[in-house]
Amino acid sequence: MNELELRIKNKEENQMIGRLELKFELVYEQAPPTRIQIREMLAKELNTNPNLIIVRKMHNVFGMRKNIGTAHIYSDEATLKKYVSKYFLVRMGLMTKEQAKPAKTAVPAAKK
Repeated sequence: MNELELRIKNKEENQMIGRLELKFELVYEQAPPTRIQIREMLAKELNTNPNLIIVRKMHNVFGMRKNIGTAHIYSDEATLKKYVSKYFLVRMGLMTKEQAKPAKTAVPAAKK
Protein backbone atom coordinates (compact mmCIF):
# COMPACT_ATOMS: atom_id res chain seq x y z
CA MET A 1 0.00 0.00 0.00
CA ASN A 2 1.17 3.53 -0.72
CA GLU A 3 1.82 5.94 2.09
CA LEU A 4 -1.50 7.70 1.33
CA GLU A 5 -4.53 6.19 -0.38
CA LEU A 6 -7.39 8.47 -1.42
CA ARG A 7 -10.84 7.10 -2.25
CA ILE A 8 -13.66 9.33 -3.43
CA LYS A 9 -16.88 7.92 -2.00
CA ASN A 10 -19.47 10.31 -3.41
CA LYS A 11 -19.64 13.14 -5.96
CA GLU A 12 -22.57 15.51 -6.27
CA GLU A 13 -22.85 18.42 -8.68
CA ASN A 14 -24.46 21.49 -7.07
CA GLN A 15 -25.38 23.56 -10.10
CA MET A 16 -27.18 26.21 -8.06
CA ILE A 17 -23.94 27.25 -6.35
CA GLY A 18 -21.54 26.13 -9.09
CA ARG A 19 -19.51 23.54 -7.22
CA LEU A 20 -18.81 19.83 -7.01
CA GLU A 21 -19.30 18.37 -3.52
CA LEU A 22 -17.15 15.36 -2.62
CA LYS A 23 -17.03 12.88 0.21
CA PHE A 24 -13.70 11.13 0.52
CA GLU A 25 -11.85 8.58 2.60
CA LEU A 26 -8.11 8.75 3.13
CA VAL A 27 -6.02 5.89 4.51
CA TYR A 28 -2.52 6.77 5.70
CA GLU A 29 0.42 5.00 7.31
CA GLN A 30 2.32 7.85 9.00
CA ALA A 31 0.99 11.14 10.41
CA PRO A 32 -2.43 12.35 9.24
CA PRO A 33 -2.17 14.65 6.20
CA THR A 34 -2.97 18.36 6.39
CA ARG A 35 -5.87 20.01 4.59
CA ILE A 36 -3.42 21.49 2.08
CA GLN A 37 -1.92 18.05 1.33
CA ILE A 38 -5.41 16.63 0.82
CA ARG A 39 -6.28 19.55 -1.47
CA GLU A 40 -3.20 18.80 -3.60
CA MET A 41 -4.11 15.09 -3.77
CA LEU A 42 -7.68 15.87 -4.82
CA ALA A 43 -6.45 18.31 -7.49
CA LYS A 44 -4.14 15.66 -8.92
CA GLU A 45 -6.83 12.96 -8.78
CA LEU A 46 -9.52 15.12 -10.43
CA ASN A 47 -7.20 17.11 -12.72
CA THR A 48 -8.31 20.52 -11.46
CA ASN A 49 -6.81 23.69 -10.03
CA PRO A 50 -5.95 23.21 -6.32
CA ASN A 51 -6.86 26.85 -5.59
CA LEU A 52 -10.52 26.04 -6.34
CA ILE A 53 -10.70 23.24 -3.74
CA ILE A 54 -11.81 23.76 -0.15
CA VAL A 55 -11.55 20.85 2.30
CA ARG A 56 -14.58 21.52 4.52
CA LYS A 57 -14.50 18.70 7.06
CA MET A 58 -11.95 16.14 8.15
CA HIS A 59 -12.15 13.72 11.03
CA ASN A 60 -10.13 10.70 12.03
CA VAL A 61 -11.77 7.34 12.54
CA PHE A 62 -10.97 6.30 16.12
CA GLY A 63 -8.39 3.53 16.34
CA MET A 64 -7.65 3.49 12.62
CA ARG A 65 -5.32 5.41 10.33
CA LYS A 66 -8.18 6.78 8.31
CA ASN A 67 -9.70 10.22 7.65
CA ILE A 68 -13.20 10.81 6.38
CA GLY A 69 -14.04 14.22 5.00
CA THR A 70 -15.85 16.47 2.59
CA ALA A 71 -14.50 18.91 0.02
CA HIS A 72 -15.99 21.42 -2.38
CA ILE A 73 -14.55 22.16 -5.82
CA TYR A 74 -15.74 25.49 -7.17
CA SER A 75 -16.14 26.33 -10.86
CA ASP A 76 -14.20 29.61 -10.63
CA GLU A 77 -12.48 31.91 -8.15
CA ALA A 78 -15.33 34.44 -8.02
CA THR A 79 -17.80 31.74 -6.97
CA LEU A 80 -15.35 30.46 -4.36
CA LYS A 81 -14.93 33.91 -2.80
CA LYS A 82 -18.69 34.51 -2.86
CA TYR A 83 -19.63 31.35 -0.91
CA VAL A 84 -16.61 30.56 1.27
CA SER A 85 -15.95 32.36 4.56
CA LYS A 86 -12.73 34.34 4.79
CA TYR A 87 -11.41 32.26 7.69
CA PHE A 88 -11.62 29.15 5.48
CA LEU A 89 -9.65 30.94 2.76
CA VAL A 90 -6.99 31.81 5.35
CA ARG A 91 -6.98 28.21 6.65
CA MET A 92 -6.47 26.83 3.15
CA GLY A 93 -3.67 29.32 2.40
CA LEU A 94 -5.64 31.17 -0.29
CA MET A 95 -5.69 34.48 1.62
CA THR A 96 -3.53 36.08 4.31
CA LYS A 97 -4.91 37.23 7.67
CA GLU A 98 -4.30 40.84 6.68
CA GLN A 99 -6.36 40.42 3.52
CA ALA A 100 -9.20 38.84 5.50
CA LYS A 101 -9.51 41.76 7.90
CA PRO A 102 -12.11 44.36 6.91
CA ALA A 103 -10.70 47.67 5.76
CA LYS A 104 -10.88 50.42 8.36
CA THR A 105 -12.80 53.46 7.24
CA ALA A 106 -12.27 56.91 8.65
CA VAL A 107 -15.02 58.00 11.00
CA PRO A 108 -16.05 61.61 10.43
CA ALA A 109 -15.44 63.91 13.38
CA ALA A 110 -18.49 64.76 15.46
CA LYS A 111 -19.82 68.34 15.19
CA LYS A 112 -19.51 70.53 18.27
